Amino acid sequence: MSLPRTPRRFAAARPPRPAPAGHLRIRVAGLRVERAGRTVLDGIDLQVRAGEVHALVGPNGAGKSTLLGAISGDVPAAAGRIEVDGLPRESWSPVELAWRRAVLTQRNTLSFPFTVGEVVRMGRAPWAGRPEREQDDAVVADVLERCDVARFAARPYPALSGGEQARAALARVLAQRATTLLLDEPTAALDLRHQELVMRIARERARAGDAVVVVLHDLTLTGAYADTVTLLGDGRVRAAGTPREVLTAPLLSEVYRYDIDVVPHPRDELPLIVPRRGRPAGPSADEERQQMDTQTFAARLRAETRDAHRSAESQRYVSALTAGELDVAGYTALVVAHHGIYAALEGVADTMRDDPLAGPFVDDALTRLPALAADLRFLLGPRWREVMEPVPAAVAYAARITSACAGSPERFIAHHYIRYLGDLSGGRHIGRCVARYYGVTEEAGASFYTFPGISDPKSYKDAYRARLDALALDEAGRAALRDEVLVAYEHNIAVFTDLGRLVAASGREGAA
Repeated sequence: MSLPRTPRRFAAARPPRPAPAGHLRIRVAGLRVERAGRTVLDGIDLQVRAGEVHALVGPNGAGKSTLLGAISGDVPAAAGRIEVDGLPRESWSPVELAWRRAVLTQRNTLSFPFTVGEVVRMGRAPWAGRPEREQDDAVVADVLERCDVARFAARPYPALSGGEQARAALARVLAQRATTLLLDEPTAALDLRHQELVMRIARERARAGDAVVVVLHDLTLTGAYADTVTLLGDGRVRAAGTPREVLTAPLLSEVYRYDIDVVPHPRDELPLIVPRRGRPAGPSADEERQQMDTQTFAARLRAETRDAHRSAESQRYVSALTAGELDVAGYTALVVAHHGIYAALEGVADTMRDDPLAGPFVDDALTRLPALAADLRFLLGPRWREVMEPVPAAVAYAARITSACAGSPERFIAHHYIRYLGDLSGGRHIGRCVARYYGVTEEAGASFYTFPGISDPKSYKDAYRARLDALALDEAGRAALRDEVLVAYEHNIAVFTDLGRLVAASGREGAA
């Protein structure tokens, strides 16, 4: 005779176990929130994973704080489902929930004259009666120091400035040692140095395995620190994905109802998001032509192909890949496609080494084929050449490289430019994502994304663009190079489309 099963709500409370990067901590499905008879959030789907900083952005009134409150349990939902660590949020006891999520609200006022140290120690309350309570002194001292409020520990909390109170409140949240942090505008009251401090702490907690959800108004800060961005507008999700996918000028301008420019930072190429001031309609056509005339060739090439680049990056397969929504086979299909494409490109490169135009771009430090072969051997086994099946668009892409680049250094440089400069830029982010989600590492399965011979990618890319600027090409030659870049992006999009169809047909999306 078996013993009756203890109901979930009466089971002994247990702290959460450490989870690998990519583990689903929070799942929101079909969420609707109503206030005073008005729908303020509707149809919200959201996934928050361990190891990620997930930013919620959008204009005032978009529903960011309401969504955070609904996730935490402070705001009731009219419809939908919210799961924490795979179970409905309401199935956890208050203590178990406190172990799994810590909440920093926008307003953290106190009327009683508790000291800062006492306020921070309140974060340890969920651990009362457990062995972890012995760590209280060490934990409190650590978070006071990390949040730069240790010198205020004995001072009354109400006597602090707004920014100092905000940092003390964050220290309390960190002291709770929950596996998911829900932070509502943690940088709003802070100076520049402390904004960076808070976001570095968020990044460190994610790197240590926590999930971090943070409401931000500073979009440049979002682009610098977030792994995933959900853009809200009028109570709905307008876009979700990586910062590169979501933080685009057309989308932000539409949602914020104000013209916005997104430009790369000159040092690390992270997005700088700034309002377009002076004349919201933007420069006239004549002014744009004058600006283009004064740009270097590399800058013009980038500007003239930016829309195609963004279109390729925003394909559904790419967002699913970087969000961990595929299985290993779905990722492997991309590696197979890359093998054929780079075999064609590097085959042409061998014939271009002595070409006066193309030769300076051929560099063995960029060669990807050996890494791809090693990755496929790891993913498919020793007979990988026999079993791999590239999607048709990848075969067509490789054929285009072989045919178009034969005797045409301009077209070769075009394909070389989008492949290798892309690998040294956004490709590095993709590499981090696949290592996080698909059981591969830089040494096994994802070595394609590492460049051992290039110690400083930023300097390398600057030198590469300088070589583009120095090309001895007339306007017709430069136009041919630009046109081939656009063709290459079309092939990229076709490959991602084919990969998306393959994944959908195989049922691989959502399997990870």
